[in-house]
Amino acid sequence: MGSIGSMVKPTNGFLTALVQYPVPIVESRADIDKQIKEIVRTLHSTKAGYPGVELIVFPEYSTQQA
Repeated sequence: MGSIGSMVKPTNGFLTALVQYPVPIVESRADIDKQIKEIVRTLHSTKAGYPGVELIVFPEYSTQQA
């Protein structure tokens, strides 16, 4: 995971991380289970790399329509 310098929590705010993550093609329950594991792994690694982060957002997932 890359960074452009240090990430320091603002005095009057919170630190947010935006994760650019590809939206997969899901065709089965197994695909969903696989993606859940990958997203959880990504959350853990992001939090480990940036312990001050309080909100982790996956923008590509928030723009999908049913």
